[in-house]
Amino acid sequence: MRGGWVRAVAGAAVAAAATGGGAAAEGPSFDCGKAEGAVEEMICADADLSALDRRLAAVWAQAVAAARAAGADLAGLR
Repeated sequence: MRGGWVRAVAGAAVAAAATGGGAAAEGPSFDCGKAEGAVEEMICADADLSALDRRLAAVWAQAVAAARAAGADLAGLR
């Protein structure tokens, strides 16, 4: 049944990307006060990178939800 959840995840990712990720917000998907490392600091300092981070977080959440709905074992995901 692996193919089923892979298709569900891919479908959710395409749908989220096509819709632009939803309402506008400021900052990335994580707390910049707890940023760890140069990459997170760079994302916090750049509005475009922050917007991309929010969009990626939304797509990831939709993909995980679709995979769970399809019965995928997500124990190894972080």
